[in-house]
Amino acid sequence: MPWGSTIALAHGRDTEVRVLDDEFNLRTIIRWFEPDREVTGADVQAWPEDYIESRNQPASAPWSRYDDARVSTNRPVAELFPSVSIVMVGRDGRIWVRQYDRPREDRGWLSFNAGGEFVCHLAPLPGSVWEFGSDYVLLVAETELGIQTVQVYRLRLPMG
Repeated sequence: MPWGSTIALAHGRDTEVRVLDDEFNLRTIIRWFEPDREVTGADVQAWPEDYIESRNQPASAPWSRYDDARVSTNRPVAELFPSVSIVMVGRDGRIWVRQYDRPREDRGWLSFNAGGEFVCHLAPLPGSVWEFGSDYVLLVAETELGIQTVQVYRLRLPMG
């Protein structure tokens, strides 16, 4: 079974995932193309606005010094956005890559088979992914009252 014996490593600098076996031997390198990851002035302006709006939700913790530091105009800004937010190995061995979102963007997931070939793009999901299976995705979502729920969504991969 591939799940539990496959390791997927990614560094946000590169648009690639290195897939290792359980003995840390490189099995494959998955690469894809990202046309433009440059951080713009509009991105720099939008990020704190979006952060402040997200922190004003009913289930949010009180504002703190940590929040002040996150929206400070003195905070350094990177030149490029990372390429990856999350990498997961599905129970069936597929590699799932959560693309990094620019402010006000929700890009979704890329899926690759165990051999590194592109399978599909999955639209953004309404919760945090807990697990990918061959025909399902298990999510943890939060209601407006801050109550966590588990949701199962059926996956139908494109026919090819």
